[in-house]
Amino acid sequence: MTEEGRNGSTELKRRYQSVGARGVNNLANKLLLSLMSPNQKWFRLSLTETVDSELDPEQRAQFEEALSVTEMRVLKEIESFRSRPALYESMRQLIVSGNALLYLGDEQARLFRMDRYVVERDGEGNLLTIVTHEMIHRSQLPDEVVEQFDKDEPSDRPDADKMSEPVKDKEDDLDLYTHVYLEGEQWKMYQEVEGVRFNEQSYGKNRTLDYLPLRWTQLDGEDYGRPHCEEYLGDLMSLEALTRSAVKTAGIAAKILFLVREGSHADPEELTEAEEGEFLEGNPEDITTLQVDKVADLQIVRAMIEAIEQRLGRAFLLNTSIQRNGERVTAEEIRYMAAELEDAFGGPYTLLNIDLQLPFVKTTMERMEKEKRLPPLPDDQVKPSVVTGVDALGRSQELQRLDAFLGGAIQNFGPEALKYINLENYLSRRAAALGVDSSGLVRKDSEVQQQQQQQQMQEMIKPAVGPVAGQVAGALTNGEANA
Repeated sequence: MTEEGRNGSTELKRRYQSVGARGVNNLANKLLLSLMSPNQKWFRLSLTETVDSELDPEQRAQFEEALSVTEMRVLKEIESFRSRPALYESMRQLIVSGNALLYLGDEQARLFRMDRYVVERDGEGNLLTIVTHEMIHRSQLPDEVVEQFDKDEPSDRPDADKMSEPVKDKEDDLDLYTHVYLEGEQWKMYQEVEGVRFNEQSYGKNRTLDYLPLRWTQLDGEDYGRPHCEEYLGDLMSLEALTRSAVKTAGIAAKILFLVREGSHADPEELTEAEEGEFLEGNPEDITTLQVDKVADLQIVRAMIEAIEQRLGRAFLLNTSIQRNGERVTAEEIRYMAAELEDAFGGPYTLLNIDLQLPFVKTTMERMEKEKRLPPLPDDQVKPSVVTGVDALGRSQELQRLDAFLGGAIQNFGPEALKYINLENYLSRRAAALGVDSSGLVRKDSEVQQQQQQQQMQEMIKPAVGPVAGQVAGALTNGEANA
C-alpha cells in the first residue's frame, strides 16, 4: 500500500530488515489455507431445524447424501474459479492496511486496494454504499457510451455544465467508477465514465453482492477496519531503527584502516605495494590498526533485535518464534504453543467467516443455479455453514478437552474407568471434533451387542459342527477316490 502518486516506476524506500515482510507473507498463507483449504471441505450444507425435524432417519440420510454431493460440486467450482491469487493478496492487504475489496466476476476474482474504493456503513456495520475506481480503455466501453464521446461539441452532452475539461483523447485510458448502494429494500448499481452513466441494475436486498468489502477488525462507528500491523507498529519501527544502526556500525567496523606513527621510517606507499612474503625494514610498533570500540554496545543492540524479532515472530505465527532455545523441546510443547497462538486470531476469523467465506459460497451457488449447473436450493430449507476458522478452533479445543478427560480418567482410576464411559458417544463426539462424518462409521451399542451374541453363538456351535464337518469331508474324499 504505497503513498498516493506513486506508480510502478517509483523507487521505494530501502529497508534494512525483512522480518515484517516475512511475517506478513507467512500469516497470509496460513490464513488462506485455514479459511479455504484445498485439501478439505471448509463449508457444509445442512437442513434447517424445521425441515430436519420432519424427516425420518432414512429420509435424513438420503438428504445428507445429496447435500454432500452438492457440496463437492460447489467446492470443485470454487477451486476451478481463478480466485486464489486475489485471495492471497487480499489477506496481505488486510494484515497491512486492514481493508480490501474482493470482486467476484464471472470467471475470476479481482482485488481493489484501499486507495481504489470507498465504502459506507451504518452504525451497526451494515454495508450501505460501495464506490470503486479503475481505469478502462475506450475500446472496452459499450457502443452507446462511445457514441456519447464521439459527439463533436461537449456542450451537446447532458452533463456538459458539470464538465471542467473536455473528454480525453480516444487512445487514453478513462476513469471508470462503479457505484453500488442500498435504496430501500433494493440494491442498485450503475457505472459511470466521464459523466455518462450506463449498465444500471437493481436486485433484491437479500441477494449476495459480487463485491465483498473485507476488514481485519470491526469498530463501532467506523466504515473501515484496522490492520494487524498497526498493533505492532512500535516493534516494527524499533526493529528497523536498530537494524539500521547495527548494519551501519558493522560496515564501519568492517572497514580496515592502518595508522603510521608520525616520524616513523615506515613508508605507507611501500607497504601498500609490497608483495606477500616480501622483507621490509621497519619497526612493527610504528604501525597500528584503527579499531572501533563498540563491541559491548553492539551486544546490547543485538539482544534488543533478538527480543523484538521474537515478539514479532509470535505475532505473525512464524515457526521459529514458537520453539524455545533448548536441547530438549518436545513436539507436544511446540503443538501447544502453536495452537495457543492461532487461538488468538479468533476475532479476524469471525469477521472473515461473515464477510468472506459465507458470501463466497452463496455467490458461487447463485452463479451455478443461474447457469443451470446446480438445482435451486430454497433458503428456508438449506443453509451453508463454515467448518473452518473459528469453528475449526472450537472443534480443536473440544478435541483436546475430550482426550484430556479420557486420559485423566484412565490415569487416576485405571482401565476400570472405561466401564463408566459411553464409548459410542465419545467416538461420535471425537469424530465431530475432527470434522469427520461418523454416520455409518461408529457402531451403536445395540449393533455391538448383536455382534457379540453372534460371536458367542459361533463359539458354541464350533464343537458340535467340527465332527460333523469331518465326517462330511471324509465321505467326500472317499467318494472322489472311488470315482
